[in-house]
Amino acid sequence: MPLPMVASQMKREFTLTSIDRHTATVMVFTMKPKKQEVINFKPGMFVTLTFEHDGKKYGPKPYSVSSSPLVKNEIELTIRKEGVFTQAFFKLEKGATINVQGPYGKFVLHEPIAPHMMLIAGGTGIAPMMSMLRHILDTGVKTHVTLLFSCKTDHDIIFKNELLHRADKFDNFSYVQTLTQEPADSSWQGHRARINETMIKEHIRTKEAQYYICGPNDFVTSVEEALDELEVPTDRIHKEKWG
Repeated sequence: MPLPMVASQMKREFTLTSIDRHTATVMVFTMKPKKQEVINFKPGMFVTLTFEHDGKKYGPKPYSVSSSPLVKNEIELTIRKEGVFTQAFFKLEKGATINVQGPYGKFVLHEPIAPHMMLIAGGTGIAPMMSMLRHILDTGVKTHVTLLFSCKTDHDIIFKNELLHRADKFDNFSYVQTLTQEPADSSWQGHRARINETMIKEHIRTKEAQYYICGPNDFVTSVEEALDELEVPTDRIHKEKWG
């Protein structure tokens, strides 16, 4: 299925409709436009938010959309509590009004979609990856997706239940979780290291894979260095970083 056309970059009022806590510091916020309208964007794109709370205006601040473009009447944003903006945003309640502008961004799925995609995410870098993953799996695109996801501890894994469910349901999805600060005496049986050359090489299925990387600056740089060691052509590497 071809990717959706992108609507004009408009500033619109949205209503906060759902707040779902995933970890101690990360919440997933769902919001719908106040006017009945279709929301079009490509998987991986972001929007900017502005809002008012207690008489103060906050923003604009960008956040990747984590919902699938298949969902046309709402968007989902995955946000970590850090800094003045998010301290205030986390105090909002359902029904709050948020100004949303966009979509923006070049970190999107590239067509034609490769026979194997490796999504490599650190922390809340999982947000645009969820949009890509949901779109691919729910539209039946003929590709195999491998997700390498790095978090500090088991308690910091965002979308854990959905990822496990999708890995069990879809034969063309492989979910690889690694933890970098998990206590040594825990029952965790998976990887306990930063994503590195060895880990990536272990899960590559074809030399024609396309790589999508998202996370903090240091994380993305480290993954790029690992891919360079594996002699992955730069035109097969797509990245988004912050911080």
